[in-house]
Amino acid sequence: MTASRILFVDDEPNVLTGLRRMLRAKRGAWDMNFVNGGAEALTFLETNPVDVIVTDMRMPGMDGAELLTQVQAKHPVTVRIILSGQCDQETALRSVGPSHQFLSKPCDGIVLEEVITRALGLRSKLSSENIRELVSSMPSLPSSPRVYLQLLEELRSGEPNTRAIAAIVSSDVALTAKLLQLTRSAYFGINWNVRLPQQAIDMIGLDILRALVLNHGIASQFGGNSGILEAVWQESLMCAAMARAIAKDAGLTQKEIDNAFIAGLLHDAGILVLSSQFGDQHEAAHEMAETKEISLSEAEREVLGANHAEIGAYLLGLWGLPDAIVEPVAFHHEPAQCITRAITPLVAVYVADQLLGLEKRDVVSGEAFCKALDIDYLTQVGVVGQLAKWLKICREMVAKTESA
Repeated sequence: MTASRILFVDDEPNVLTGLRRMLRAKRGAWDMNFVNGGAEALTFLETNPVDVIVTDMRMPGMDGAELLTQVQAKHPVTVRIILSGQCDQETALRSVGPSHQFLSKPCDGIVLEEVITRALGLRSKLSSENIRELVSSMPSLPSSPRVYLQLLEELRSGEPNTRAIAAIVSSDVALTAKLLQLTRSAYFGINWNVRLPQQAIDMIGLDILRALVLNHGIASQFGGNSGILEAVWQESLMCAAMARAIAKDAGLTQKEIDNAFIAGLLHDAGILVLSSQFGDQHEAAHEMAETKEISLSEAEREVLGANHAEIGAYLLGLWGLPDAIVEPVAFHHEPAQCITRAITPLVAVYVADQLLGLEKRDVVSGEAFCKALDIDYLTQVGVVGQLAKWLKICREMVAKTESA
């Protein structure tokens, strides 16, 4: 088995020595290299591709954000992690796009090992030959939506200016209409009439706005069957709202609750890609799922070689979304494939998605709910005792939405 290749970058030799000493137990599993600064890192990468790059942020000549921006362009499948001391808000915001994770110094060795190990596990799933072949057979590799990139630029410019962000959103008429429509809906629990993009953005927050923009951009970019687009929109919104409610009830942090909502919103992005880029084959997968009475995910893998969860996560990973979002998207049908056994946004999105599947088939009951779930996995996570409560919470949400 080939060792995973990790590159550590810092301008201080003592820091690199400390990392080498801290991670010496991983020498058998990881092929680790340590280089001094961004320029040396880019030279190294020209002939030595790596699975993960871990870099300091504040370095002379080329800082971590600039380095990872170049790595993202030249080596898009490489996991990009920033490990840095305190930095100002502007510098931190510049790292949002090109980095998958941001860790603060000093960082415990066990934490660093866990972050790298989880990232490698995720990337190994998303780097299979089948997925690479499927993506390479697309007429063109999807690019990040225009408005999303403009939002990132505004966020990197310093203190986020919601007026400027509202102006960017307003430049897309369809997105503005969708934003106002959604923030007036029961999905967001807003009980007053939102009339302006500025009001909507202030209400839902910037992280959720970025997810909405991405989902809208994917739909707009790929086009395809309008019925499928609308169905994915509606189901994704409901899944997001349920996942947020489950995460909140599970006692997760506010950031994790937001990540559960965002991952729920984006969990079926791969369906939009497959239905538009491989329409006939995806339709065949739908027919196979019905005929063989198997899940759409299983049928997609049999017909296309990869399923919508893997394709959606691969795409979001290429666009630089953090692993906290990519992981629930990748594993929302097969959570046991994730190495983590803890209550995370993945658990919330998985449970919400399974419940929605039962709702669509109109077979919701406590017995059917438990039968549809991977109880062994949920037992290991320690949430089986909460399932009945989560079922009740989600069913009440569905009823409220249908009556709105």
